[in-house]
Amino acid sequence: MKRILIMAAAAAALAAWAAPGLCQKIGYVNSDSIFARYHGAQDVRQEMARAQAAWNQEVDARKKQIDSLQKALDDQMLVISSERRRTRQEEIKTRKQELENYIHDVFDPKGKADQKNRELSKPMVEKVGTAIKKVALDNNLQMVLDGSAGNIVYAAKDLDITADVIDELEKAEGGAAGGIASIVVYPFKEDAEAARKSYAKVLLPYLNGALDRTRAIKPVPQQQVLQLLKDKGMENAEVSQLKGIELAKVLGARYMVLNAVTANPGNGQITVSCRLFSVDDDLLLSEELEIAPDDRALATVCEKLAAKLVAKVAQQ
Repeated sequence: MKRILIMAAAAAALAAWAAPGLCQKIGYVNSDSIFARYHGAQDVRQEMARAQAAWNQEVDARKKQIDSLQKALDDQMLVISSERRRTRQEEIKTRKQELENYIHDVFDPKGKADQKNRELSKPMVEKVGTAIKKVALDNNLQMVLDGSAGNIVYAAKDLDITADVIDELEKAEGGAAGGIASIVVYPFKEDAEAARKSYAKVLLPYLNGALDRTRAIKPVPQQQVLQLLKDKGMENAEVSQLKGIELAKVLGARYMVLNAVTANPGNGQITVSCRLFSVDDDLLLSEELEIAPDDRALATVCEKLAAKLVAKVAQQ
C-alpha cells in the first residue's frame, strides 16, 4: 500500500491557529518517520492489508472460474453444438466483463480501496494533527513544515519536533516512549548456498528476538523495517550503508546492523556476520562474526552476536 498522506489534515489543523505574519519560529517534522514509527499508522496499514488480501482473493477466484469455463469449452469445442458453444462463449464474456467491472470498482481512484483507506486513516490523521499542534504550541512555534519531501534545504536540528510528536502520540494513547536505544536489523545478504537453504529468512527473526531479549536495546519491529523497504521499492535489494543510515533515521533508530550469511556446501558450516553502525555519526562501530557448524546452531549464533552487539553499544 502506498504511503498514507498523514500530514494533509495536520497542516489544515495548524493553519487554523497559525496567524499570518507571526512566523517568529518555525519547526519541522519528518512525516515518513512518524508514519514508520507510530503504531496507529501500522494498525491502519495492517487493516488495509487485510482488506487488500480479501479483494485480491476475490479477483483470483473469479479468474480461476473464468479459466475453468474456458478450459471446459476448449475441451468440448468439437463435440457440442454451435448454439451451445455460443452460449458458453457469452457466459465467459459476461464473467470477464464482471471481473473487469469489479477491479475498476475496487481499485480505481475513489474506488472501494481508496474509500477504505480514507475511512481508516481519518482518526489517525486527526490524532497526528492534534499532536503536532500541541508540540508546536508547547515550543512556541507558529509554523510546522514537513521535511520528508526534501523541500527543506537546511534547518537546525533543534527545530525537528518529530520525536516530540511521536512521544505525544504515545502519551495520548496511554503508552510511553522508552529510554532504551533502538536498532534497525536489516535483512541478511546471502550467497547462493545460503539462499538455497533460506538461511536469511530464518536468521532475521532470530537476531531480532535475541536483541530484544537482552532488554538493553530495542529492535525496530521487523514488520516496520520490511514495510519501509517495500515502500521504497527495496524489498529485494541489498541495503547499502548509505541507504541503511537514511532509512534508520526515518525509523528513529540510533543504531543499525547490516548482516550477511554464507554457507559452505562442503562441510555444512554457516558463517554469520554483522556490522554495527551508529546512525547519527554514520560510523562503523564493530564487525562481528560467528560460525555455526550446521543450521541447528543458528539460534545460538544469533544469541552470541546479540550479546556482542549490545556490549559494543554499552561502550558508547
